[in-house]
Amino acid sequence: MILQIIVGLEEGKLCIIRDVSLCFLCNNYFVEMKSYNSYIVKVGIIVAMGTHTVVVPVDVQAVWDYVSDLEKWATTVPAYKEHEIINDKQSIWTFEGSVKGIKKTIQAQVDITEWNEPSNIKFELKGLSDNFTGSGHFTAEDVNGKTIMTCTVEIHAGGLSGAVLTPIIKWAVPKVASRLTESIARKIAVFS
Repeated sequence: MILQIIVGLEEGKLCIIRDVSLCFLCNNYFVEMKSYNSYIVKVGIIVAMGTHTVVVPVDVQAVWDYVSDLEKWATTVPAYKEHEIINDKQSIWTFEGSVKGIKKTIQAQVDITEWNEPSNIKFELKGLSDNFTGSGHFTAEDVNGKTIMTCTVEIHAGGLSGAVLTPIIKWAVPKVASRLTESIARKIAVFS
């Protein structure tokens, strides 16, 4: 039944599936992680998304002061190896990790597209070592002297490398969003 829904899918129409492995039968489908067990399928390319929210016990300006300085938190990104600052809007990041026995080094260009102190940073990603793109954003909202901080990352993998990257991306992106947000929150609490 699910396979029939996928095969009959028209561009722009979505259906929820529980077994992402069916998507690999039709290599022209878009998979977006909505939770650890459910996926949305749409004609397109493979995608993974991770969003995580925490409450930080400091005001929004203290959160901004920490997050707006890349050097303070860059090393807390899971699988981080190194980064190079090109200018105030662009940097190159290198990640290295092993997932299910697959060891991979990935390099990405990060372009800041929006910078609104003290509450919003948006960025775009472009794979330099592999065929992927992505985007993300960081938001901070003041609520009674505390800050609700949210980090969202979305990755699109395409081409032949998409099939190789899919298991890594599917596993890593939600974990990256969660671990990064939690790590930043802990460091802000210590330094504030």
